[in-house]
Amino acid sequence: MKKRNLHDVVRSMLVPTANKDMYVGRRVYGAASSRFAEVCGKVLQASICELQGGTGLKLHVLWPDGKRTYPLVSGTRTRENGDLEILCP
Repeated sequence: MKKRNLHDVVRSMLVPTANKDMYVGRRVYGAASSRFAEVCGKVLQASICELQGGTGLKLHVLWPDGKRTYPLVSGTRTRENGDLEILCP
């Protein structure tokens, strides 16, 4: 049996891997109150947030201009059609 370190075991319990896959391929829009409200990006993958104390999911979003951003799922909301929208602080 392969040994896993405690950090990996705890992370796997906090964020189930099934949740990561449900975001891949979804569209992400900028915040409604910003100038990026109509800009649509695509989620390439999701990973566990590596910040100290972070237990959330980080989305890897590719935008039309080629840039990538990494918003947390907790900083987005789901629209009625299933797309995600980044929330303004």
